Amino acid sequence: MHFPESDYQKLSVKQRQAIDLIATGKNDTEVAGIIGVGRDTVCRWRNHNPDFKRVLEVQLDLLTIRTRVGGSDNALQVYELLKKYLPPVCFRMVIDWLKLENVFVLK
Repeated sequence: MHFPESDYQKLSVKQRQAIDLIATGKNDTEVAGIIGVGRDTVCRWRNHNPDFKRVLEVQLDLLTIRTRVGGSDNALQVYELLKKYLPPVCFRMVIDWLKLENVFVLK
């Protein structure tokens, strides 16, 4: 997996499934129906579970980079390099910019 292992391991199987479904564009109601929990449960995970939020954020960030760079290996390498060398605020800004501009430039 491409997530901080400790955060990922804290999640239940249903929470992991929810993250995968959210990353494919499913809304909370659809996710809840597919994995067999209430919509409120999915909303609670998204809004109040810090481990779920961190893993989901990484999953969505990797998806963003993957679509710009091409291939999961490249996406993971780029993500890890950015996270390693940029201060947290700058890292977040770069990721947000990637999402906003729908481009990725690495020099």
